[in-house]
Amino acid sequence: MKKYYLAVMSESDGCVSGFYSAILVDGVDKDSLQHYGKKPWYAGPKRFGGKLMPFPDGLTLIVNKDCCECDIRRGSDYFYVFSERFLNIIKNYKTSFDEIKQIVRVVKGQVKSDGGLFFVGRTKRISMADVVDFKCSKMAGEFNDMFEVLRVRADFDFDMFDMFDAATGQLSLVVSEELVSDLQEVDLKGVHFIPIDDLVFNTLQDFRLNSMRYYPV
Repeated sequence: MKKYYLAVMSESDGCVSGFYSAILVDGVDKDSLQHYGKKPWYAGPKRFGGKLMPFPDGLTLIVNKDCCECDIRRGSDYFYVFSERFLNIIKNYKTSFDEIKQIVRVVKGQVKSDGGLFFVGRTKRISMADVVDFKCSKMAGEFNDMFEVLRVRADFDFDMFDMFDAATGQLSLVVSEELVSDLQEVDLKGVHFIPIDDLVFNTLQDFRLNSMRYYPV
């Protein structure tokens, strides 16, 4: 049985924890800048229904802060932004990423290239029913989408994944021990890993009081 960890934010040079002050656009015209969150590939099926739209070509990440060197951050409920060195490691493992595209980063109006290449990636829509060992887990929350205890099914073999119907304030990317070991060897910026078995999960009260114990990437 695999041992799993949760990817959470940490502070490092060029990458503070907290809100990722960036938007992903498919153009730099007025419409793209004002309505980026309404695009089908950004807003997802909650707004438009049906399947997620493929990423368009020519995506640009516009960053409004100097801190943009994080190796992995969630960009919305439907995609993550990550570095080339992050990608070079995870591509050797079984992950739930099913679409990945290279992007351009623009920081305060300037194309940013000295931090290496960056990418946007989307994960498959894996549900809790496919992942969670409910006999050994303990659920919480008004909609039963939160955890007090999380245990992954013995027959689930992904090394990196997320669950679309779990509370995003509790979870983001869940990573196997083997993959965590390889990721830690390259000293990633802005992320560290907490064993799921030892994790004291954020609660609904933590959300309401803005006193989160940790911040998922």
